[in-house]
Amino acid sequence: MKKHLLSIFNLAVRGLNLASKFILIVFLAKFLTVAELGLYGLIAATINFAMYFIGLDFYVYSNRELLKSSDTQRNTIVSSHAQLLCFAYLFALPTLSIIFFKDFLSLEYLIPFYGLIILEHLNQEFTRLLIVLKKPISSNLLLFVRSGGWSFIIILMHFLHVNLTLMDVLNVWIIAEVLCFVLSIILLYREQVRLYLFQQVNWSWIWKGLKICLPFMLGTLAVRAIFTGDRYILEYFYDANILAAYVFFASLAAATMSFMDAAVFSFDYPELVRSMNTRDNKHRELIKKLYKKVAFLLVLINFSAYIFIDLLLKLIGKDIFNSYLNYFYLLMLVQVLYAFSMIPHYILYALDADKPIIVTQISSLVIFLLFCFGLIGLLREDYGIFVALLVSFSFLFLSKYIYSWRLLKRYEHSYSS
Repeated sequence: MKKHLLSIFNLAVRGLNLASKFILIVFLAKFLTVAELGLYGLIAATINFAMYFIGLDFYVYSNRELLKSSDTQRNTIVSSHAQLLCFAYLFALPTLSIIFFKDFLSLEYLIPFYGLIILEHLNQEFTRLLIVLKKPISSNLLLFVRSGGWSFIIILMHFLHVNLTLMDVLNVWIIAEVLCFVLSIILLYREQVRLYLFQQVNWSWIWKGLKICLPFMLGTLAVRAIFTGDRYILEYFYDANILAAYVFFASLAAATMSFMDAAVFSFDYPELVRSMNTRDNKHRELIKKLYKKVAFLLVLINFSAYIFIDLLLKLIGKDIFNSYLNYFYLLMLVQVLYAFSMIPHYILYALDADKPIIVTQISSLVIFLLFCFGLIGLLREDYGIFVALLVSFSFLFLSKYIYSWRLLKRYEHSYSS
């Protein structure tokens, strides 16, 4: 019963988090200037990408080691992970300064940009650590505060007649991150977690983890690079109106994948993995059920989006978004392809077929870039980016589907013979 209530609570927090993000982007679209909305999208996407770049997906290895370790070994593992992150910061943070040297972002955003990257990444690592320490409620509440909860402060500021600017939004975001950072430190301290940054660096342990995690990181970064690079390409080639419209509609469309992950994949893929590992012969039924569920929800989501998007744009009251409404439908189609690609992705994951996952995702990024630069003339008509997105995600789905179909046949043959 307790486990069931915990699942309901976690799902409710995810739902509230998704709703708060939706409210935030609508609110910003209505009250920020067009230029500021575009810059907000650029900053948010870059921070999201930088977290993967800095973190190296090392938590996959580190947290697995923590689950196997004794209490006496725990602080050594956490400290070794922290030492690696210190080296990652020394390399990654200066590298990211190219964004300012190339004038993608103004220098006035330098301090909040770096502050948010560091705080967001550390808080993400803390929430993951709290889950390992069996504190899922604390972890999810902190995730809500830093991911979407602070949006309600922005709304309150508006009703208090504060003339909001992008810098105000970033400052509130930083305050939420600092609050989560302090609370995380307190919670981890109570769990007897201590950092020893000046202990001798255990390079053999770190290299062992990097060999495991770096391939996964490259695959993850490839997909994130598509969802970050698109904004930089638009910022470079087009005006602020196009970037702002794209950021707004891309944020709305991205809610599709967030919902699918929270409502479907997070529940169904563990069952699929378990079925494949135990060879209970139910995997085909589970896969068929998953395709049907995803298809049904995507139809429902897209139909609802088609019905309500006009009402939403009337609420915002800016003609610029009506002028680029076709962006929304194209980006929703991209999310449909992305959602369907996750089914063969989880089949490959259940089969321990890591290489096809990594290869297909890196190949999708290459295809995206080739089409972007190959259609450089069309990009000035602003549709080249959508062609590149649709082709790359079509490839991602089809290539994963073919890989999963072949390997699934081999898997079934192995235990039937």
